[in-house]
Amino acid sequence: RHTRYISVTGVQTCALPISAPASPAKPAAAPRNPELLATDYGRGAAQSQALHISRMSVKVEVVGSSAQTTVEAAFANPTDRPLEGDFTLDLPAGSVVTGYALDVNGAMQDGVIVGRRKGTLAYEAKVRQGVDPGLAEVTRSNAFHTRVFPVMPHRGRTIRLTFVTPLDGAQGYALPLVSPDAVDALEISVRIDGAASQPQVATPLAQPLAWSRNGGVWEGRLSAKSKALNRVLSIAADADPRPMTVSRHANGTVFFEINDLAPASSVRKVDRVRVYWDRSRSRRDDDLKAEADLLTRYLKASEAETVDLVLFNHTGPEVRTLTGPQTAEQLARVLADLDYSGATSFETLFSLPLAAADACLMFSDGAPTLDPYEIARVRCPLFTVSSVKDANRGFLAALAHKSAGESLDLTAMSVDAALERLTRRGARVVEVSSSSGAPIDYAVLPAAPGRFHVVGQAPASGQVIVQLARATGPARTYQVDALKPRDHDGAGALWAADRLGEMSAAEQPDEDGLVKFARRFSVTGASTVLDRKSTRLNSSHTDISRMPSSA
Repeated sequence: RHTRYISVTGVQTCALPISAPASPAKPAAAPRNPELLATDYGRGAAQSQALHISRMSVKVEVVGSSAQTTVEAAFANPTDRPLEGDFTLDLPAGSVVTGYALDVNGAMQDGVIVGRRKGTLAYEAKVRQGVDPGLAEVTRSNAFHTRVFPVMPHRGRTIRLTFVTPLDGAQGYALPLVSPDAVDALEISVRIDGAASQPQVATPLAQPLAWSRNGGVWEGRLSAKSKALNRVLSIAADADPRPMTVSRHANGTVFFEINDLAPASSVRKVDRVRVYWDRSRSRRDDDLKAEADLLTRYLKASEAETVDLVLFNHTGPEVRTLTGPQTAEQLARVLADLDYSGATSFETLFSLPLAAADACLMFSDGAPTLDPYEIARVRCPLFTVSSVKDANRGFLAALAHKSAGESLDLTAMSVDAALERLTRRGARVVEVSSSSGAPIDYAVLPAAPGRFHVVGQAPASGQVIVQLARATGPARTYQVDALKPRDHDGAGALWAADRLGEMSAAEQPDEDGLVKFARRFSVTGASTVLDRKSTRLNSSHTDISRMPSSA
């Protein structure tokens, strides 16, 4: 799988050969999270053995409807030989990694963003020179993975990871923490700004948080020693969040976050639906059954009487129009008989002379392998649906955003949840502007039923005006001046990750521009830096590397 690399370099050590250890299969039940393994290269061959997490702290700070989490983990090496540590942490759905650090000579060294080739070559060069490197990656399945070498005998190493997560209105925040081996020292703190009552938080232990309140801020803490982790750290979403919050990113940029009630749409059904269905060979590994189930249930719920099914691969698009009261059943039979073959191509797909549709859906992994491609606007709300963990979510999200739609990930949500988002009658955001009339670049985030959720750069003064499609009544207005910005990276990081995904979704993106933008907002998890020689969108990477001052 293609990934985004992070490396930290610093102190000179002994030169030892290293190679990537094989990743053992996770157990079927209750997989470890975090997972920590070690490889011993001093015995002449790679031998996997366990390292021990001696200390771990988890700090979560919630402002508005976004959470910023910092996980710091120290792992000990009780052997008399240097080991390579292999640390993996599955992140909550939709998370964006915003920081990574490794201890060097007792001090934490932060990473900075560079291009993939530069970061990879730097890592390999430092290994050859006997310089202490740490390599980390954010995988396409949204897991953080780092390799640290060496973990010295009886000394250990410490890593620190920071990420931002949008709080889904229905699912809230969920970070699985499962470790059958006891952690020597565990600390958890949760700080929530603006909650009207004590937040509902579950910890990975039977022990609850001890809560205190200072004004409008709730803070819960937990400390434990020699405890195994066997649950999820979860934070229930606020049922009645503040309609608008304003936060200041670490780089000084001020962002607004609006999470408000949406008026019901006057439209109860759709007459015509357009479906783009990727039939390329790579789709054989997708959850096609779940996708077909979602589509047929949607057609029945929307009472669509006409469906334009656009099948596509490298041979070009093929259009089949289905009509009548049983379009869902007709389409299910067509999909059941499909042969998936060939490469993926989006060329001419969105320029077909098709009849106007009330809704458009695309089912694809978003990985074009042939022909030029670009983000195009479809003249109807477009929903992109994927069901495989290594889908190119940046491309799919950018495509949906361009046409006032939404990207649905069936690996992170159930078919029922996806269906609710497809059929909800609440109005959707189609435009955001300032009171002067200037357009504001915004990103759409997950929202609870009957609500809308957007983030964007706040104007210096005046109002933010939100125009909703199919809504009754005037546009919504929000006064920026009435709120004091809070120092928090959540809204800014989520907006920047969305923009970075759109910037990356091109055949030949500007790599230098991508790196500069990613550095400005310190976003890595959902961002992409592409190798200009690559022809596949899913070969995109974001890299972080810090070189020593002597380099």
